[in-house]
Amino acid sequence: MIFYTKVLRHSEKPEEFRQLIELATKDIEDRKMVELFARKTSPGWDVWGNEVDCDIDLLSAAQS
Repeated sequence: MIFYTKVLRHSEKPEEFRQLIELATKDIEDRKMVELFARKTSPGWDVWGNEVDCDIDLLSAAQS
């Protein structure tokens, strides 16, 4: 599959990829979606990165 989209800021993911993941996983009960190195928040997604308020505490997750 090939996607053509406009060039975004460095490491910014195209919205089309988020939509594709949501469509491919829509039938999974209690699905969890996470974007690492996120530049913005997205509804229904946990995010982690230095440009957003993170939903994930990696230090706590590593210790459990």
